[in-house]
Formats: sequence, structure tokens, C-alpha cells
Amino acid sequence: MELKNLRLCEAGIQYSCYKDYIIYRLEGAGDPSVPFLDLSLTFWVYQEGEDGRVLEFPIGSQCMEEWGISTETLAEWAKVNTPRLLPAQVVGMSELMGGARIRKDGKEREMVYFLTNRTGRFGSAVITYEGILKELADHLEADLFLLPLSVHQVLAVPDEKGVDPKALLGIPLADQGLTEAERLPLRVYHYSRKREKLELAAQA
Repeated sequence: MELKNLRLCEAGIQYSCYKDYIIYRLEGAGDPSVPFLDLSLTFWVYQEGEDGRVLEFPIGSQCMEEWGISTETLAEWAKVNTPRLLPAQVVGMSELMGGARIRKDGKEREMVYFLTNRTGRFGSAVITYEGILKELADHLEADLFLLPLSVHQVLAVPDEKGVDPKALLGIPLADQGLTEAERLPLRVYHYSRKREKLELAAQA
């Protein structure tokens, strides 16, 4: 259940009730937000009920004013809450559709990975989670190229010899009925295992 009417704050909903449920999403733009590379982290309340229903609503400037909190405070809470409430999932291509694997030093490994969260919704934010890219890069013993497919998932491939980041921009993306708000700018990012840094590598 997504609540789009921000009159919630006017109804007296208190910040203290929701501070443990403040999360962020990785989107193309938003206000309020904090920048992440050339994208934006927007803030939401996300709470799952015992009956499986979800309460979620965006935190706008009106809520911030009513609650008397800053963007920095939202970011601090969201950094803690988002990985806790929506832990990352890293799935190899072969797990999804029997894709090919490559061998390195006698070990099999995936050629392509998909990164999302446990719900599969707005899972692209997992690339901001502390340690998630380092863990995958260490597992592959390679740097990574990352292509956000939408706000919901990110494709990751090891930076092996011959991999052209510009060629990744040509990967056909399944539309799957995405709205304009669910799309992200067509970009490829590079994660350096040694420097533990994510940077823009190619753009359309």
C-alpha cells in the first residue's frame, strides 16, 4: 500500500514512530535527496505488517519540516535501515536461466550477476550498501562493471580482458512494463576492487 498523499504529517504522524523505517531508493532524481554519482537517493518510509501488507510513502519537504529533521538525518537513518529491512540479493545468471559460466584457476563462476534486494523492488539501491560490491569483487577476484537495468536491479559483470563497457550499453533491456520513473539513465559504472571506489565508465 503506497501512500502518495503527504498530508500524513498534517495528521500528526510523529517522526519517532517511523525513524526505524526510513529507507532510501536509488532514482534518477528526487527532492529531497542526496547525490550518489549522477543519481539520487530519495527517502521513504517502508514498514511491513505482520499480515504481509506494506506501508510505504515518500518523505517530502513537508514531512521534513513537520518532523524538524534535516536531509543529513534522513540519510543517517536510511543508511542503517535500508540494508536491515531490505537486505541485498546477488543472483547469478545460471541460477535464473541456466546461463554459461567461466573458469578461472580451475573454479567455475558466473559471467553475469543480478543485484537487487529481497523483495525485488527498488533493489538497485543495494549497490550503495557498505561492503556489497567489495564482497562480490573479492569473490570474482576482479573489478566490476555495473549496468543499472532499472530502479529495481543492477547487472554486474567482472572486468575481464576484452570487456568493453560501451558494449554493455547495447545490452537489450527488458521493458517489463516499466514506468518512466522506474527507468534510470543508461550508464555503466566501474567498481575498482583495489581502490574500493565506484565511478562512471560509459554513458549513452
